[in-house]
Amino acid sequence: MINVMNIGPGPNDYLADAGLSQYNPNNVQFIWKLNGVITQQGPSLSYLFTLNQAFTNTLELDIADTNGVVCSSALTFYTLPLHLVVIPVSSILH
Repeated sequence: MINVMNIGPGPNDYLADAGLSQYNPNNVQFIWKLNGVITQQGPSLSYLFTLNQAFTNTLELDIADTNGVVCSSALTFYTLPLHLVVIPVSSILH
């Protein structure tokens, strides 16, 4: 299970945590992928990341044990387009 929370300072800065997993971090390797790219690999249960792609982002965690058995879980994020500025029509007409 992956828990994800926005930690700032920016609106797209997140912390993912697999601390509730049933796996012993001394016996497994955590392989974090953001948008299909391995960005962190090792014994760490947590992962700091920034979403830098507009619309859809995928965070995936593969967990490999010492026997090479892999299981995985994935989360998909839906974000607003980057650098989107909305100006109300009423402010333009005044």
